[in-house]
Amino acid sequence: MVRRMLAWTLPSASSVDTGVFAAIVEAKHEWEGAADVFPDLIGLVNRSSRVVRVNRAIERWSLGRVQDAVGRNLHQMLHPGCGLPRCDLDRLLDSAFRKLGFEPTAAFELADAVSRKDLVIVLNVTAQALDAARSTEWVNAAFVVSNVTAARRAEHELKSLNRVLEERVADRTQRLTEINRALLLEVARRRAAEESLRDSKAELEALSHRLVTAQEEERKRISQDLHDSVSQEMSAVKYSLERAALLIQRGYTPEATQVIKTAVVRAQEVIDEVRAIAMNLRPCALDHLGVVSAIRSLYRRWNCVYGSIAVVEDIKVTDHDIPTTIATHLYRAVQEILSNVARHAQAQQVLISLRIESGNLIVSIQDDGVGFQLDACERSNGQSSLGLLGLRGRTEHSGGACKVTTAPGKGTTVRLQWPLKAHAAPQNARLRLN
Repeated sequence: MVRRMLAWTLPSASSVDTGVFAAIVEAKHEWEGAADVFPDLIGLVNRSSRVVRVNRAIERWSLGRVQDAVGRNLHQMLHPGCGLPRCDLDRLLDSAFRKLGFEPTAAFELADAVSRKDLVIVLNVTAQALDAARSTEWVNAAFVVSNVTAARRAEHELKSLNRVLEERVADRTQRLTEINRALLLEVARRRAAEESLRDSKAELEALSHRLVTAQEEERKRISQDLHDSVSQEMSAVKYSLERAALLIQRGYTPEATQVIKTAVVRAQEVIDEVRAIAMNLRPCALDHLGVVSAIRSLYRRWNCVYGSIAVVEDIKVTDHDIPTTIATHLYRAVQEILSNVARHAQAQQVLISLRIESGNLIVSIQDDGVGFQLDACERSNGQSSLGLLGLRGRTEHSGGACKVTTAPGKGTTVRLQWPLKAHAAPQNARLRLN
């Protein structure tokens, strides 16, 4: 705040009467009393920067007495005993006094290292005409020196508080943004999980329907095989034995012996037929020899039927390496894949690979056939999609994973994987490679 000070010139007693002089003196004392109550340093300086008048704030600021300050240089009054050859205050005061020749007010703020205060100094010129012939020039200038240390400290603390508040707001905003992003990701994840659950439910329903249908078809096939072969052959055996008994009663023993031999041959054929049916239900090699031996027997018999497709073997495991808990699933998966190759692939070669990598059993069957569009096949409800669905369902149900890689004209690769640790039994605890 800029406060104006008036330059006082006391007239002599001869020019005015005693009453007027007394009024002027009283006004002077009233002004001094009013100026002394201000907390700021207020006073007048002349053109030589000498103090003409100052209020009693100088004593409260511990800068000396009023009577001692009058006549001193303003810099000397504010910096008593300053030993610096050219301190900042002296330099700024000189600059401000030079400006007073062109502007009515000069002001500056200083963080004073000597007094350890933040000072605001305002010089306000009081113009006075020296004579009629010369231009108006300033004679005295009012000065106001304010100690704004507390205000600056409060401003600094306020800025610090604002900065801390802004940092906290920014941190909270960032945390809220991260939480919001996490919530969006969680919502997206849950939506994806719901969609996956719906797809899995649809696949499960299709697989259940497929399993029921396959079960009924298998029962029908077994019933038809038993009726067409076993039942008819056993009827023929029964008839032969009845005829042999009749011949023996009539004394035709040689003829009866021949009939019995024929019945024995037919009984052996029935036994072979029953064994074949049992092999289709569950290969005996799977129980007596092991899953690897059963798979070798499977693709050799398969190759005898589909001789135009060359089989390449890359088996690096033994029967003892594969836990019994996944043996049947592995055998049926290979059986289903080879069946699909024979029916759909139009391949010239198929590679069968079994190996152990990082504690996982890896089964890979790759053909060089025509391939197919996997997405389109999975969206359809045909026999091929159900076959893939059943293969994937069987593998995942036993704790494994199934991946099919194919494209039109690029062949097909089916990769099955089971973690052996999850299926390890005491007799299968030590895995070894061939």
